[in-house]
This record gives sequence, structure tokens and C-alpha cells, in this order.
Amino acid sequence: MSTTSHTCSVCGRGFLRRTHLLRHEATHRSTPGHPCQFCGKSFVRSDVARRHAQSCRARNDHDAVRASKRGRRREACDHCFSHKLSCDKKKPCERCTSSGRNCTTIRVDQDPHRTQGYLVRGSAEESNRLTVSFLLNFTDPNVHSTMDSLNVPGADTTFPFQRPSWWNRAQRETDFPSTQPSEADFSLLLWGIPDPFNTLTMETETAAEEEYWNLGLPPYPVHAENGQLQDRVRLLVSELQQINPEIEYGDLLTGPNFLTNILAFFRQRHSQVPPTIHWPTFDPETISLHLLLAVALGGATLTYPRDDITSLRKLEALCETAESFIFNNLDTVDTVIECEGEEISDATIEACQAALLIEVVQVSFNSYKTRRRILFQRHTYLVAVMRSLRLFSSTHTHGEGSETWAEFIRAELLIRLAAGAFFNDAMFVLYFNHPPCATVSEMTGDLTCDDNLWDAETEREFAAQWALSAPTRRPPRLRDLISRMLAEEWMEARGVFQDLNIHDLHLVLWALQPTIFNLRAALSVASCFSMASRALERWKILWQNATERHKESQRKSEGIIQYASGVAWLTCKILEAECNAGAQGSPYFRQIGRHNAADLHQLIKEYQ
Repeated sequence: MSTTSHTCSVCGRGFLRRTHLLRHEATHRSTPGHPCQFCGKSFVRSDVARRHAQSCRARNDHDAVRASKRGRRREACDHCFSHKLSCDKKKPCERCTSSGRNCTTIRVDQDPHRTQGYLVRGSAEESNRLTVSFLLNFTDPNVHSTMDSLNVPGADTTFPFQRPSWWNRAQRETDFPSTQPSEADFSLLLWGIPDPFNTLTMETETAAEEEYWNLGLPPYPVHAENGQLQDRVRLLVSELQQINPEIEYGDLLTGPNFLTNILAFFRQRHSQVPPTIHWPTFDPETISLHLLLAVALGGATLTYPRDDITSLRKLEALCETAESFIFNNLDTVDTVIECEGEEISDATIEACQAALLIEVVQVSFNSYKTRRRILFQRHTYLVAVMRSLRLFSSTHTHGEGSETWAEFIRAELLIRLAAGAFFNDAMFVLYFNHPPCATVSEMTGDLTCDDNLWDAETEREFAAQWALSAPTRRPPRLRDLISRMLAEEWMEARGVFQDLNIHDLHLVLWALQPTIFNLRAALSVASCFSMASRALERWKILWQNATERHKESQRKSEGIIQYASGVAWLTCKILEAECNAGAQGSPYFRQIGRHNAADLHQLIKEYQ
């Protein structure tokens, strides 16, 4: 018979295992650990207490066992948590104080409910608080990049754990066996890179987290000297060195880093408004060097170390050189357009894609000179090129079976480029008081299609999605939608808006920004206040209905689109201040173009 080797120092009782002894000794303490909510019996471990409560005899008809949040309670502030930095847990913490940032603990104070491991939206009050927090962070003149604001805690930014189609295609074609050792394991390249948009929360299952980062083997040996992507990167470096020979590209422009950044951009593909990269047909080995560079830099803005100023400065210098490289190409393409007439070549489309992406990347940096150059030179020129291509009036060939998959994607890409340029223009109007370059009256093209159609991986999947989500009638034009939103009569026009999804309504909201800006510039806000405010109230009702449908369908998150209600709230506040003589004290209402959003940031602080 076994002898006891562990004896309780209090009562002398013997136990075979040390773990049993520790649990027993804890019962002698004055404060037991975890009591049963039904019978009062105490347990040392919380999981044992929960298992006991499930079958406790004293439970009877009591309510279900209370759900408890797994793991330790997070104590770091929102910024330190989202950037994976140490926090002294003070209010405000030292890091936020030294950088002049608002130190918030929104997610610490919340007890979010979970559904299938993903964060779900809470109450309207909580949503408004998150929206205002996003607007404050996005307009904060002290942040290095507006990309940091997209880390607002509590954001519902969960995305499918997927690999891009070109990755899977190339992996099938490679000679690497699936069991090859991890010498070339691409997941190691992502080790230590923070989850850019907080998609993996504290409650995310370990398996899901591993799946998020485990991308498997690369589709080709990224370290190989003769790799096609590696050759393209070298060619890209030589092109950039002709523009700026003094800049160092060694750490930033390598094959592995390119893959890392492209994958980071792919992970957040739905955060672009609207997405203009068709990932099912995207191939880094065949697209133009300009678009390849723009996509990689878009991912680089998501993955650079947030607390490393040196890395940020290197990235800014590279992006400035890339901007010249991309817009020089757009200028060349613009010359060819005049010679070729109405035909839009693939090179022209990719040039516009690259210019639109690098414009977003550059404006995200809180740099006065960079933003001034983008707003007054690059953006104005890009809109002019798109206007000459007649992209703002791009449409599909409507009718059953009238377009093949390739034809549909090509037409949809032109529509999305126009929508993206118009959205950027409207953002510049609101945040920087920049006069609009594009007009609502010229937005006579189709609205963007459903994301399920755009994301279809194959022609067969596209046909299946088309049968499910194809519009029953020709969608209205943005110009007509704004006209009906501002009209006095609403009952007849309301039916047109019922079929619009959150993407369409988000664009409608931003299309109101240049209209309101022009009213303010013409000193006509007072006389047109009822018209503008009525349109915003109509939009709020439509938005509420659309978001309810969106949540019921359990669609993926939509990036900054989820903060649209905050933009509507801010727009209403601006209108009220203009009409109630409350605009005298803020420099924002002078409508003087600025290259940071400091004036608007101060205004939001006053209104929150």
C-alpha cells in the first residue's frame, strides 16, 4: 500500500500528491477562493467551482451559471494594450502623458459579450463613445499616423482567417512539400508584429490566434536569389534609387518584407473604402511595379513598430520617393490617354490604383509638407485624370448574363476607383477644410457592388453569388440619391433607399460633406439649415435599418464604416454651430484650409 509523502502542516492529514496538498491547505485559510453561488461551498480554483456549479444539488430552478470572462482582467490603457506596450496603469499613464494623447480605458471598463469568439457590438451609448474616441484619435495632431486611430479598442474588426488566392495558387505549383521544415516558414516573418486593427482580442481562442498568423510555407523560396519576386524587388530598388539615390532601402525593400506587408494589407482589405484591389486575381509577379509598391507600403503602414520613430522616419522617406515614382508614371499614362482616345488599358487602371493607394498612405502621416503636396498637387491631378477617363460615370452593362466575370470585375474596378477618389475628396473636405475637387453632380456612375460578388474566388462562385445578390433593378446614381435626400418630398423617394446597404449609405453620408461645405462657403447655411439637417435625420433612420440588416446577416466587419454615425453626429454639430452663432470662437469655421485636423480635433473635444 502506498504511503503518504505530503502532510498538511495544519491538521496532519496526508496526501499522495503535492497538488492535492496545496488544494487542501487552501481550505484552512480564512478567505476561500471561489464560492459556489448556490450552496456556498468554496473552491481554490475557479474552473473547479464552475464545474461544481453546473451540477450543484442546491441549484434547483436557479438561473444559469453566470458567465465569467476568462483570463486575467486587463489593466493597461487602451493605447498601450493595442500597441503591445508596457503600461504603468496610472490614469493617465506615463506614455500617454508624454505623447499628449488621451489615455482611455474603454475596454477595461467593459464586459463585452462574446459570440463564436468574436466581439459583438454593444449598446448605442457604448457605440457613440467608441465613435467619438475614434474621431478624437483620427484628428489628433500629435499622433504620427492616422493609422494608429484605427486601433480604437472595442472596434468590431474581425476578418476571416484567409490567405490570398495568389498565395494558394503559387503554393500548389511550388515544389516545396507541405511537411518541409520551418526553415522557410513565413509565419516567422510576422512574429512580434502587432495585430494592426485589434482583430484578435483577449478572448480569442488560442487555436484561432495561431491560425491568424500561421500562413504556412511561402509559395516560393523567398530567400532564393533567382525568385521572380526577388528580381522584381531589385528592379524596384534600382528605379527608386534613380529618384533618390541617398535613401537606404536595405531593410524595407526585400522579398520577405514585401510578402509580410502585402499579407498585412490583405488581412485588412475591407478597411479600404471601397476596396480597390481584386485579390482573387491579384498576382505580385505580374502587376505593375507601381501598384506592387503601393500595396506593400499600404501594408507597411500597418506593421511598423509604433514606438520606433526611426522606423517611421525611414518609412516616410520611402513613401515620399514612392509617391514621386507612382505619380511620374501616372503623368506618363495621362499622356498616352490623349493619344489612345477612350480605350482604358490595364496599365492605366493600375496607375490609377497605385496613385489612389499611395495618396491614402501619404495623407495618413501627420506631416504638414506631405499633406499640402498631396492635397494641392497629387489629389487634384488624380481627380483630373479620372475625370478625363470618365471614371465618375462608369457603369456595368446591365441585363441578365450581359457580362462575364472578367468583364464585371473590370467595370467594377473602374466604379470603385471613382468612388475611392470621391470618398478621399470628401474626407479632405471635412477633416482639413479643403475645397472639394470632385463634385456630386458628376457622380453619375453605378454604386459599388455587393462585397460577396467582388470577393468571389472563381467564375463559378461569382455566378452563384450573382444569382443570390444580383440587383433586381438598375441601382440609382449617387447624384440622384443626394438630390432626393435634400428634397422636401420624401415619401415617394424613400423606397429607392430601402435596398441600399451600409457601403452605399456610407458614401451617401460623405457625399453630403462637399454639399454642406459649399453652403457654408456661400454663407447659405442659415437659409438651408432645415434642408441639410433634414437630410441627415433621414440618413440616420436609413443607417439604423441598414446596420440591423447587416448584423442579422453576420457579415464581416467594415473598418471605418462602422464609425459613420459619429461623422453624422459631428456634421450635425457643425451645422448647429453655424446657425446658432456658435461658430465664432473656433478657427475651423473660417474654412481656411489646414493640413492637419487640429481645429476639428479641438471642436470635437468641445462637443463630446
